[in-house]
Amino acid sequence: DVADQTLSDIKLAVTEACTNVVVHAYPGPDDGPLGVRATVEDATLTVVVSDHGRGIVPRPDSPGLGLGLPLIATLAESLELGTGPDDETEVRMTFELA
Repeated sequence: DVADQTLSDIKLAVTEACTNVVVHAYPGPDDGPLGVRATVEDATLTVVVSDHGRGIVPRPDSPGLGLGLPLIATLAESLELGTGPDDETEVRMTFELA
């Protein structure tokens, strides 16, 4: 069982992270892979959204408001941005389930 508010926060944060990949990771008409991994350990859900795009860099022509990562940081217990073992860009979020 997961509280309704927690489930809503998880859904919104993961959707936002995936949207960021679609909008920002692959410039121009090119597209590429988007990965989502989720694990639960000791009542903590960890979700990792990854891509092989250009990384997390400012984009002056961004179609969004730039609120995605701050929103995710507010919804999740923790937020980490980094590079995975295969040089993919990763957004790692954790959520307390209990």
